[in-house]
Amino acid sequence: MAEQDEEGVSWPDTRSRATGLVLLSLVFFVGCRPGSVRPWEPNYDHLLHLTERARSPVGPVEIVHVYSEFPDYRWVEAPGEGVACVDDAARAALLWLRRWDRTGEEEALTHVRHLLRFLVLMQQPNGAFANFVDARLEPNLTAVSSRPCLSWWTVRAAWALAEGWHRFKSRDPAFADSLRESLLRLRAAMDSLVSRYGMWEQGVAGRYPAWLVNGSGADATSVLVLALLRLREMEGQAWADSLLPRLLEGILAMQVADSSDSLYGALLCFRDLWHTWGANQMYALVRAWRALGDPRCLRAAELEARHWRGRLLVCGFLHEVDRASGRSRRYPQIAYDIRPAVWGFLELADATGDSLWSVAAGLWASWLLGNNSDGVRMYDARTGRTFDGLPEPGRLNRNAGAESTIEALLALEALQGNPTAMRALRARWESSWTEDGRTYRRAVTPEGVPYLLAHDGSGVSLVTSDR
Repeated sequence: MAEQDEEGVSWPDTRSRATGLVLLSLVFFVGCRPGSVRPWEPNYDHLLHLTERARSPVGPVEIVHVYSEFPDYRWVEAPGEGVACVDDAARAALLWLRRWDRTGEEEALTHVRHLLRFLVLMQQPNGAFANFVDARLEPNLTAVSSRPCLSWWTVRAAWALAEGWHRFKSRDPAFADSLRESLLRLRAAMDSLVSRYGMWEQGVAGRYPAWLVNGSGADATSVLVLALLRLREMEGQAWADSLLPRLLEGILAMQVADSSDSLYGALLCFRDLWHTWGANQMYALVRAWRALGDPRCLRAAELEARHWRGRLLVCGFLHEVDRASGRSRRYPQIAYDIRPAVWGFLELADATGDSLWSVAAGLWASWLLGNNSDGVRMYDARTGRTFDGLPEPGRLNRNAGAESTIEALLALEALQGNPTAMRALRARWESSWTEDGRTYRRAVTPEGVPYLLAHDGSGVSLVTSDR
C-alpha cells in the first residue's frame, strides 16, 4: 500500500484536539473480487474503502468512515456526530491485529500502527477519548456519543492500545512506549470506578453493582477488563491487579443465578437489561480465568453458554430482553449481535476442550451467511460488505457501515483457525420441535453433516453431529 502525498485539510493545533493532522485523498480502492470466492472468506476491500489516511506530527494515521450507504456505498456523515470515530478505529485495529496473528502480513501491522496513532491523538487532557471527528478532522467534544468520558469508545480504545502494546513491545519498543503512556493517562478514570465499590443500584428486577462503567454496565466493563488483563503485564502496573478483582466481581454479580428465571445464566449487560450487541462478558470472563485462575470466571462463562446462549441457539434469536417491562425483542438483528458470542464460544471451546462450543460458535456466526430468520446473506465475500442489519421481519438495511463490516470480519477471522466451527458455519437450520420436555433444533451443512441440538433444564447439548 503506497503512501500518498496530496495536501488536504489541517486539523487545528489545540491541546484539546488531536493535533496537526493533514487529511489525504482516498488511499484505497474497493471493487468486486472476480471469480469464485468462498462465502466465508474474510475480504477487507470494503474496510479499505472506508479507510482514509492523514498525516500527523507523529506519522501517518488512519480514520475509518462511519457510514456507507446503498446503492453506491459512498461515505456518509453521522449527523451531529461526525465522519469517523474512535470506536470504529479501535475495532479496526483489533481486526488488523487478528489478521496479523493469523497471516503474519506486515501490511496488517502497518494499518494497526496508523489506527493506534489516531487513537492516541484523540486522547483528551482528562485521559479519556473524544469519539467523533468531523470532515475537517476536528474532534467533537460535546455530543453525548463523543464527549471524552469513560464510556464505550474510551474502553474500546484502551483495549486496542493495550493489545497493540502487547504486539509492539518487542518489535518496536519506542512505539509501544507511546501506547503505554497513553494507557497510563487513563489510570485516574479507571480508579474512579472502584471508588464506588460496594455501592449498588436498585432496579425493578433486583439490585446491581454501581461501580462498573456507566454505573452497572457489565458489557462495557468487560471491554475494560480485557484492556486491564494486558496492562497487568506491564512492569510496575500492579494497580491493574487491584482493579480487576473488583470489576470482575461486579460482572459476576450481574448473572441471573435463579434456575427458575427465564434468563437463567444470562450475564446482564446493564440494570434490568440484557442485549446481545456488545455482550463481551463471556469472552472476557474466560480470558480473566486464563490470566488470574479464578474458577468463578470460567463457571460463570460456562453457565451463560450452556443455559442462556444455548437456549437462544435452540429456541431462537433474541436481540434484547428488558426485565423491568418483561418485553423481549427479536429485531433488529445486526452483526454486532454476532461477534461477541462467537468470540466467547471459541474462547470457551479452547479453554475446556469441549467441541460443543466450537459448533455453537459456527452456528451463531452462520447468521452472517444467511442462516437467519429472513434467510438473507448479510456478508458478501465478493465485496467485503456486511449489510447494516435486519431492522424488522422482511426488511433488509442494505447500507454497509464500519461497525457491521468490522464486526463481521472479526467473527470470521476468529473462526478461521477452528475447523469444527468452520464446518458448522456453513450449516442451515432445517427444523425444530419439542418432545418430552426438551426442545430440539436441527441444522445441516450443504454436504449433509447434521447438527441436532437439544435444550432442557440441564442446558444445551449436541445430540448428533459428525464432528
